Amino acid sequence: MARIVVGLVRSNRTPKDDYMKVERTDEQGRYVIAINHDRYPDPTDPTNAYPPSFYPGVMDQAQAQVITVGAGERLNEFAIRIPSKRTASVLKGTVVWSDGSPVAEADVLMLDVTEGESNVPQSLRADAQGKFAINGYTGQKLIIEARSNRRYVPSANGPQPMERTEKARITLERPTETVRLVITKLR
Repeated sequence: MARIVVGLVRSNRTPKDDYMKVERTDEQGRYVIAINHDRYPDPTDPTNAYPPSFYPGVMDQAQAQVITVGAGERLNEFAIRIPSKRTASVLKGTVVWSDGSPVAEADVLMLDVTEGESNVPQSLRADAQGKFAINGYTGQKLIIEARSNRRYVPSANGPQPMERTEKARITLERPTETVRLVITKLR
């Protein structure tokens, strides 16, 4: 499968606990191979339609088969089954002011929390009518919020936009979902 994420994860840790990278094996020299497990997923990446899985093709790490490779050993005829692709779903949204007028070119921030919490948002910009679309898949869980494109103001936590929506948690369940994000104009 082209462009799908493949990573090595210590067998006694979960991919969310341990960033996938080259590091030491556990005491028995073991790793679990994780397929399409990204600690900071991009919600718009089309390969996310394939659920994260582990060798030999299970979605629960506890059911994964541990692979041990000794010095000088080579794995032959090694295949990992990828679960079926999830059905496509498109989240169509509009960012508006509380009076219903569009927020032109609002910033839309999103987190993909399908496989667990993430703290690295992806962003996109709404068009001049405040409209945006996110291509995803059924079962995908997103947290989204929108911010006005007006200047930042100082705050105790660093510069923050004065005008933004509350965070919305959305699970994509149909081929097309819609959301309306409302920003209250403060000035």
